Amino acid sequence: MMTEDRPQQAEELDQKEKVFFPERYSRFQVEGDSHGVQADTIHGNQTWNYTELFVEAKPWDRVLSRDEMADGTPFIEPGGYEDARRLLSRTGVMALRGEGSGREFAAKRLLAEYRPRVVVELDPHRTLTVEPRFEQGHAYLWELCAVNGHSALSEPGFRRLASAVRAKGGLLILIPDDAFYLPSELDSTQVRLSPPAAMDVFSAIVGHRDACRAEEIISLAKENEEDLLRPGTSPGRAVQVADALMAAGADPIRIRETLDSFRGHRNATVERWFSVERTPMEISMAIAVAFFENRAMDPVYDLARSLLEAINKAQQSIDGVPPATIPIFETSRSGLLRRIEARGDIIEHPRHPGLQDETVRFLSSERGAAILTYVWRHYDRVRPVLLDWMSAPNFPTEFRLACVNALCLVTKDVPAHRPLDRIRSLASHQRLSSRELAAQALRRLARNPQLTEMVETLVDDWVHNDTKVMVRTTAALMLSTSYGKENLPKSLQRLARLAQAPNPQLRNNVVRSLLVLLADEKSRSAVLTALSRWTDPAVNRAGQQQVAFATFLWALGFNPQDDRILLTGPPPDVDASRTAQQTESLTATLLTRLVHDPSVFGDEAISQISTLAGGHEIHEARLCRMMRLVLPDSRWWPRTKFRWAYVTRFPQRGLQMARILQAYGRADRRG
Repeated sequence: MMTEDRPQQAEELDQKEKVFFPERYSRFQVEGDSHGVQADTIHGNQTWNYTELFVEAKPWDRVLSRDEMADGTPFIEPGGYEDARRLLSRTGVMALRGEGSGREFAAKRLLAEYRPRVVVELDPHRTLTVEPRFEQGHAYLWELCAVNGHSALSEPGFRRLASAVRAKGGLLILIPDDAFYLPSELDSTQVRLSPPAAMDVFSAIVGHRDACRAEEIISLAKENEEDLLRPGTSPGRAVQVADALMAAGADPIRIRETLDSFRGHRNATVERWFSVERTPMEISMAIAVAFFENRAMDPVYDLARSLLEAINKAQQSIDGVPPATIPIFETSRSGLLRRIEARGDIIEHPRHPGLQDETVRFLSSERGAAILTYVWRHYDRVRPVLLDWMSAPNFPTEFRLACVNALCLVTKDVPAHRPLDRIRSLASHQRLSSRELAAQALRRLARNPQLTEMVETLVDDWVHNDTKVMVRTTAALMLSTSYGKENLPKSLQRLARLAQAPNPQLRNNVVRSLLVLLADEKSRSAVLTALSRWTDPAVNRAGQQQVAFATFLWALGFNPQDDRILLTGPPPDVDASRTAQQTESLTATLLTRLVHDPSVFGDEAISQISTLAGGHEIHEARLCRMMRLVLPDSRWWPRTKFRWAYVTRFPQRGLQMARILQAYGRADRRG
């Protein structure tokens, strides 16, 4: 029995956390109150995806409407557009780089030139766990977001994707954000676009939408070109400037306020807005639109109402007075939008042809960022309310990236003595969704040169010095994102340090992160090398050994909740690559140590392998792949010697091992 590594008093974790340790280990390890890993077992139908930190949602792809394709909107070609046109014509599958260049609009125009039957936008949050179903002659647009901290495409995944699209005579354009890592195979099939001249875009939009006043508006913009449309301005901002100046009309006050908002005086404009008495619903709606601008009106309005409820609840806890009820007909939605200086845009419904939907945005550019930073800076008591609201477990998955962006914005732009304090408060939360938000925000902030050193110092402190279990589990989550992959050796050292902690919840989260890293083929060999080092009998570090064995059990598919297998034994081809051969050797070492482990991990491995010896052809094939790693020679005499030696050491496993070896010999002869 392990007495030197007794767990600390466990903190209760979120019920959505998956448990990676065998049930018998949980019963053996946890004493006292049942708040340990076994208390975290998932109930209900949950699907785990190793390559995502969030619980995987069903992908929601949609057909782009004619409005969204913007057939009649003027288009100024960005730099590199001709190269992209030639590449798409030659390959049918390509990626567009260059944030702020109008890539999405350019991609739609490229696809429209081929007149496909439909253009489908793939869900930005999807992974290849559920591959898209491609239809004959369709074109596809896929925005690849690094919100999950991982590349959604492995090299084999990309090959399957490109092959499936071409087989259907279709087209595919990928739009990765700058934090997204594409496989090396895609290097030759991507083009970096540069933004077109902002004044050209502005003039084309104004001339198309307001021909009567075009000359006047364009002249005004040219007088203020340095403030409004300086070189390098994105096409999106140029369109926002055009919309704002057209909406201002001939009113000199509105024109001045619009120009101020684009000249960097946006905070003064927002401050004037807040200086007038506002209702809680107006403030809640303004904050919600600032978070989720240009998204569908209905869910944004619902989120504003949920924020209002959170604000009212916080207010009631302070003064003890229930909030006043709002009469049903007191405020119309259009009146509310007018008072927060926003508007709704009617578009064709993206999922239901013939119907309409509505999106919401502010009238002036950059107002959303100004509202977020102003509220965060001047209203201290609302900060915890906002953090709790944006990290709620039931928060819509498709809005989570916007929450990460908003948290990064206020952390970077709002003056603070300790800028990362609020993120640490999220990291210390028992709620899994709060810790995931903290991990994702830190991953993104680490890419900011001004904050890189600060984030590094914080993570080091969490790993080595912090005493709060939840904070350390957040560090483990972060180390499985792209932040951890960029310096994988250092990340594995940090995970090794976390694995030594006696707390079972922390070890459980280390296993979770190791599985995410194992799922990435680029990091698999390094992770297996680390696991082999951790299970070395000469190294007496029980925590690392237990974490390594628990990780390996799941990677082999020996788990009650997931039938995916990360490691399937030696590759079938004789001419395996050096990496594949190394992976096979490391897998063999780990499996041999696992089978010979005297603890519950060895018991679990033998029990699970024994279930494969039931005679089913599929199970026997997998049994052979595994046992070849432990015992390459399946003939009678080597099997007999192995059994004698094994039973002498582990008599309680004798019957199971006999069954395994008999099935192995029988299946190998047939195969």
